[in-house]
Amino acid sequence: MVLKSKGRLNMKKIFKSVEKLSEKLRVKIDIGHVILKSQISNLPHTLMYHDLFEAHKVVYGEKSILFDHQPSWKGTSLPKSEVSQYLLNRGYGLIQSLRYNKGIDQTSDKDYIKRNVFKAIQAIGDCILIEENHYDCCVDIRLHKLRFLRDRSPEVYDELYNLYYLSIEFKKDPESVGFSFDIQYILDFWIQWFLRIME
Repeated sequence: MVLKSKGRLNMKKIFKSVEKLSEKLRVKIDIGHVILKSQISNLPHTLMYHDLFEAHKVVYGEKSILFDHQPSWKGTSLPKSEVSQYLLNRGYGLIQSLRYNKGIDQTSDKDYIKRNVFKAIQAIGDCILIEENHYDCCVDIRLHKLRFLRDRSPEVYDELYNLYYLSIEFKKDPESVGFSFDIQYILDFWIQWFLRIME
């Protein structure tokens, strides 16, 4: 959400409207950081903002607002520092999923485990592509590029590709993908790839 200028914001009203829209569309909608128009060109080169600038749709307001105020890094490769942050962030979600699964902690979010397992798997594939300078904001292109790596070295990438494929299917349509994973196995799998990527 981008604001033209500072002003009094009724965030409760905004969140209520977003909640209604989310129910109507049957899609989870998150409001990220609320930023000022004057801040756009100075946004840091993170994965989130990289994807925002590469693939966004303005649903209300100035259609070219991001294009007109793009940062100097627009069009460049993601910094490698994003890899460790992305992996650790998703690793935390995976560890928390294991805690919920074992009953160590409780959650009212019934989809937390499934969502975070798939997010952790997707992060592995995404980070490999970032490291190889093949990352793309389009998930279908990322899947194609990971398939190319799998075809070149199936002994290395076959299992990852199959899991990554499921994570992308889940991202597109959460109801279409079943869930029968051993979370401890996925965590061990994630740790192996984390160590490999961070070498």
